[in-house]
Amino acid sequence: MNRRKFLLSSAVAAAGMAVAGKSEIMAFSREKSFNGQVLIPPGLKAGSRVGLVSPAGSVSEKQVLESEANLKNLGLIPVRGKHILEKFGYLAGGDKERAEDINSMFADETIQGLWCTRGGYGCSRMLDYIDFDLVAKNPKLLIGYSDITALNYALFAKAGLISFSGPVGISTFDELSVSSVRQLLFSENKAEGYVIKGGTGTADEYKPMIINPGKAAGRLIGGNLSVLVSLTGTPYEPDYEDAVLFIEEVSEDPYRIDRMLTQLLLAGRLKKLKGIAAGIFTKCVSNEEKSGLSGSFSFREVLTDRLKHLGIPAYYGFGFGHVSNKYTIPFGIRAELDAGEGTLTILENTVK
Repeated sequence: MNRRKFLLSSAVAAAGMAVAGKSEIMAFSREKSFNGQVLIPPGLKAGSRVGLVSPAGSVSEKQVLESEANLKNLGLIPVRGKHILEKFGYLAGGDKERAEDINSMFADETIQGLWCTRGGYGCSRMLDYIDFDLVAKNPKLLIGYSDITALNYALFAKAGLISFSGPVGISTFDELSVSSVRQLLFSENKAEGYVIKGGTGTADEYKPMIINPGKAAGRLIGGNLSVLVSLTGTPYEPDYEDAVLFIEEVSEDPYRIDRMLTQLLLAGRLKKLKGIAAGIFTKCVSNEEKSGLSGSFSFREVLTDRLKHLGIPAYYGFGFGHVSNKYTIPFGIRAELDAGEGTLTILENTVK
C-alpha cells in the first residue's frame, strides 16, 4: 500500500503532528503479551450493536452514512465512535482519540463488535494507547483490512484475540462479500469447513498461480503486506512459527514488493511458515519513470523469485484484498492451504 501519496500531499500537517506528539507518554505496557490462550469472540446476530470506528484515515459524514447503511443491511445496529468524524491531517483525529474509541467500544457491554469505516494510514501510530488487558477481558470481534492489518496483528499478539480481515464500512458489499461475512462473523453459522477460493474476478491480476504445490495447515496471520512488514521487530508482531501467512497488496511497484518480502526473509519470518496464501495484488505494476529503475520484474515474477525457494506450499490468487468481491479472512484461526487446488479451508469455528 503506497504511503508516499499521503506524505507528499500532507507535508505541512505531518510536521505539525511531529511537534504535537513528541513528548507524549505511553499509556499502556508494550511488553506484556497474551499467555498463549486464543480468544474466540462472540458472534453477531440480527440486532447486534456494532461500534463503528475510524482508527486510520479520516472519513466524511457521507462515508459514515454509507458505512451505517451497509451495516444496517446486515441487520446490525451501528453505533458511532465519539471521534469518528475528527480530522488531524490525513488521520481521523489524534492517536489518543482514535485509540479511545477502540477502548470505549471494548469496554461498553452493549456493543457486540467493532467495524472499521476505512483503512488509509494511522493504526500503528495508536497501538501504544490500546488497553489490551481490557480487550482480553472483553473479547469482541473487529473487522477491517488494509491499514487495519496493524490492529489485527496487535490484537492477536498482545491479547490472543481472533479478529477479521474483511470489508470496511465503505467497501462494496456485494454477494460474495456479504455471504463471507455472514458465514464467519454471525453465530448462527458455522465457519468450520468454509472454503476460500480464487477466481473471483476476470482481470489479469486475478489469474491464479501455483508457486509451490502441496498442503499445509496452521494459524492464519497476515493482511496487507506493507503494513505487516512495518511491524516486524515490534511488540505487536505475532509469532510466525508454523503459521499460514496470507498477504495482499495494492498500488506497489514490483521492486517495492521485492524489498518487503526480502525484509521478511532476512528477518527469518518466512522460514518459520507452513504455507503462504496470497490474495490479489491490485495495480502492482512497474512505473520506471517514478522509480528511476530501468527494466522490471512483474509482481508475479517477484513472488516466484522470493517465495518458491522456501519449498513450502504457496499460491497466488485468492479472492481477498483491495478488490470488490472479497472473502473475509479470520486472523488467528487454523486453516488448511491446498496450493495445488487453490483452496484455503477453515478448520475451526471463528466465533462462538
